[in-house]
Amino acid sequence: MPHSSALVTGSSKRIGREIAIHLAQIGYHVALHCHHSTDDALALSQQLTVLHPQQMFPVVCHNLEHWEMAGTIFSQLPPEMPHVQLLVNNASLFEPGTLSHTPPEQLLRNHAINFFAPLELMRAFEKQTPQGHIINILDTQICRNTSTHAAYLLAKKSLMHLTQMAALEWAPRIRVNAIAPGPVLPATDGLPNRFESVIKQSPMQQAVSIETLLNGIDFLNSAPQITGQIIYADSGSHL
Repeated sequence: MPHSSALVTGSSKRIGREIAIHLAQIGYHVALHCHHSTDDALALSQQLTVLHPQQMFPVVCHNLEHWEMAGTIFSQLPPEMPHVQLLVNNASLFEPGTLSHTPPEQLLRNHAINFFAPLELMRAFEKQTPQGHIINILDTQICRNTSTHAAYLLAKKSLMHLTQMAALEWAPRIRVNAIAPGPVLPATDGLPNRFESVIKQSPMQQAVSIETLLNGIDFLNSAPQITGQIIYADSGSHL
């Protein structure tokens, strides 16, 4: 029988989809959050329901740009679904633009999706969950100060510090950790050659497998004394 419920933001595609599938496989009810990709999320929900008929996979659509309402996602879940005990903040917006060439609306949009919405979800989670775990998906670039995607990186850096602050404030009831992936999948607007270049520049010179990322989630979930930590799943790129 499922032992707990999880909410994964941005779970209809890419890494979020793989996280949702994995959590379903190990027994979680999984709330599937999406924005535009409703059809993909519904298809995933149906697929998981067939594979795990005793578990629930509701789809919740919300535009995280409206970050101030992100916490209402929890109230949209079916009342018969157990309280969410694992929140994975995975949804992300990755837009190019240097500090000098990032207009205010892009700065606000990136912070809304990559920082303010996760913050609001975390605060709502803390209020409704007696005991639980939050995992924020960051980016190995938080260790650097390159500004090719300035608004994105500033927001992810803020999410890193939020991870540590929340871990301290909400202990011992709520654990808060993070995973900072490196080259897992090419960016949707990126060039394959750039992805290969990033891989070759990493110390291990390997793309990060989805399995490595999922192993990180399993480890953090199974380590009740670990909080405020960041796992760099990045082939050593942060070095």
